[in-house]
Amino acid sequence: MKHSVERLGAVLLIGVLAQAADEPPKPAEETVPAFKFTAVADALYSWNGNHPGSGLNQLHNFDINADAWSLASAALGVEHEGKRFNFRVDAGFGDMNRTIVSFDPWHGPNQYIQQAYVGFKPFADKPLKIEAGKFFTPAGGEVIETYNNFNTTRSPLFVLGVPYYHLGVRAVAPITKEWTASVYLVNGWNNVVDNNSGKTFGATGAWTGKKSTLTVVYFGGPEKTDTTQGKRNLIDMIYAYTGKSWWNNYTEVLWGGEGRIADDITAPGKDIWYGVAHATRFNVSKNWSLSPRMSWFMDRNGATSGMPQRLIEMTGTVEYRLGKWMIARGEFRRDLSNRRYFDQRDQAASSKTQDTALLGMTFLWRGSR
Repeated sequence: MKHSVERLGAVLLIGVLAQAADEPPKPAEETVPAFKFTAVADALYSWNGNHPGSGLNQLHNFDINADAWSLASAALGVEHEGKRFNFRVDAGFGDMNRTIVSFDPWHGPNQYIQQAYVGFKPFADKPLKIEAGKFFTPAGGEVIETYNNFNTTRSPLFVLGVPYYHLGVRAVAPITKEWTASVYLVNGWNNVVDNNSGKTFGATGAWTGKKSTLTVVYFGGPEKTDTTQGKRNLIDMIYAYTGKSWWNNYTEVLWGGEGRIADDITAPGKDIWYGVAHATRFNVSKNWSLSPRMSWFMDRNGATSGMPQRLIEMTGTVEYRLGKWMIARGEFRRDLSNRRYFDQRDQAASSKTQDTALLGMTFLWRGSR
């Protein structure tokens, strides 16, 4: 009896081992870093052919100093993406930080904090994510971080047409494998402290294919100080296409409008701005790339540039990557207006053109643990 039980146990053990051998090995669980870190420093020299007496490049935002070296940004970032909770903080200083908070009623520590938000997933088995705090706008074909753009300078669509950041709450959820939607409820454009009692609503829809993406962004709400009249609306569409590993591009189409109120000198009516931009990047080799960009922008009533005008911008950028951490760029840009808008030496608004060139160096480090 004892030997029979032993033989039966041996047979069962052999069967279990054989079945285990036939089963495919279980994939190892992916280890997600608890924290991701980013350190970036952007320094550049900008030359302006008009040599404006103000010492400033017009229609430029982060490379504002003409004929001078500048520190565009020096920043540190940390983010955490957990199963249910996440957060992100980006802080630093430089011309970029001063520019993006220049319209905010509250400067203080705000001028050093680029982003600061927390988020959570209310349902463990659903991809819905809700985030609250200060975050960069989803509008625009270009973004705040220079190293994530084809070019160093930003087009007039970015400088004049869209906000930089918002303070409020947003909800993001994948609808299908290809579609992602989000909704926003924020103070408004570029203000941690709201300038009125109203709120701005936003929504985005993004479709992602194998080689292309299409993103549509809408924001609408009151943006004038101390009144909820004269609503501002913005619609921005960005189509990005990656044809080959050595070639990718994007096209942006933008429309914005804001109603006037009774106190406006030119009331009644509406201020309108709109434009289109296209940029391409050619990866010539592992380290070298070329990126031309062209944009057309109409500020019909002078609401965003200070003068009713039509602008054309042409930019060419050469980039060289010095290993993992360093990016060097040389760039030439020409801005043209149908009005005498640009300063030339000590003569304000005396030229229809502005030529600028820059040499930029970006230090970029990313790590995790």
